[in-house]
Amino acid sequence: MWVILGHTYIFGISVWRNMATLLSLFKRFTFQVISNALFSVDTFFMLSGLLVTYGIMKAMKKQNNKHNWVYFYAHRFWRKPKLGGLILLVLLLAHFISSGVISTVNGFGPNMFGTSGTPGDAMSQELSSLYTALARTVWALSVGWVIYACSTGYGGFVNTILSWKAFIPLSRLTYCAYLVHPIILQSFYLKISIYL
Repeated sequence: MWVILGHTYIFGISVWRNMATLLSLFKRFTFQVISNALFSVDTFFMLSGLLVTYGIMKAMKKQNNKHNWVYFYAHRFWRKPKLGGLILLVLLLAHFISSGVISTVNGFGPNMFGTSGTPGDAMSQELSSLYTALARTVWALSVGWVIYACSTGYGGFVNTILSWKAFIPLSRLTYCAYLVHPIILQSFYLKISIYL
């Protein structure tokens, strides 16, 4: 649902008549959920990677720890585990360094307006660059930690809430909404008829 909420505003930017209204929305504390909707993408990637890993581990257990890695798109990088690990490390460091340097040189903040988004709460350029470089990765690691804690019995009431059976039909409905929402948003904003 967070992705859909973010897309509602992103898709609508092309038809907004008064961009000053959008700029005034970014100054509201309550708009932080929407202006930071990119974190929902990182959550999705974390969950996707977890499910792929879980599926592979389950398949390997059935096949005596053997798996046909040819079907993986990154097979050529992972033929030699040290080379794959080195490439992963270089890409991760390049992401941290480049996003930090770019945000420092251009004066970018945690959002595109150079502040944390709350009135009267300007961040220093150094803190803003650090946030820009690390926030999304730290978010994904935090989501992974919650998953790990819940699966190993240390989740407490969070595990109780996330394991609630009423979330099962809701998760199926939200996935269906996720698949269909771009078509609906485009037809709404562009005023075109789309027949499903």
